[in-house]
Amino acid sequence: MIKETVEQLKEKLLGNVIRRIEILESDVFEQKREIELLKQENATKTKQIEDLKQQNSNLENKKAGDSINHKEFANNTEQYSRRNNVRIAGVPEDQDRQSSVAVTNKVISLVNAHLGISIHPSDIDIAHRLGKYKPNTNRPVIVRFVRRQTKIDILRNAKQFKGSGIFVNEDLTKLNAEVLASVRLKQTSTVQRAWSFEGKLFALLKVNEHAKQINYSEFKDWLDKPWPKKSYSESVEIPARAKSRVTSNK
Repeated sequence: MIKETVEQLKEKLLGNVIRRIEILESDVFEQKREIELLKQENATKTKQIEDLKQQNSNLENKKAGDSINHKEFANNTEQYSRRNNVRIAGVPEDQDRQSSVAVTNKVISLVNAHLGISIHPSDIDIAHRLGKYKPNTNRPVIVRFVRRQTKIDILRNAKQFKGSGIFVNEDLTKLNAEVLASVRLKQTSTVQRAWSFEGKLFALLKVNEHAKQINYSEFKDWLDKPWPKKSYSESVEIPARAKSRVTSNK
């Protein structure tokens, strides 16, 4: 009887253990399944996050590109509005409150005398001095021609003003003028010369036979380049007394 009782207890205990193991195995299986689902969900969320990051990056790049395009468009539009203009430095006989008619007649006289180009008041829309009048100085003049071809003809022959103290240049936007100055002066070791034509900037590099246009995408690089440093003799002015002592020592 004792033996039978022990066997029954063993079977009962074994059955309980087996059922407990089955329950634990079922729990482990469910946990594994949940872990796999979480892994898949995590992978999906990670991909969604990466996609969102890429979309955000694309939007930022597009926004930056749109901003650049807007600035370039604004600069080009402003330059186009100046397509018939030139700036002339060194025009003599400046006067306070000088009239546009007087400036126009002076420009006509200079162009006809020096360039061999016959222009008339009807060729000029308006001409006036720039800046505030100062005695014994000649303010630059801005001239708007009726026809762009007149401006082009004058610029092409402007070298005939050489030696007269008169200089003719295109009327550039502030940005274009700063970039052109940077190209001309910041890397003289590599840039042979730089100029503008029809509002576009060009440079002839010493290593190239042909000129290249400076595109808007290159503007920032040129503006960020450092200006050349002046030599010590150029940056330091010797006082008059010191000069006299140097002369006496000689």
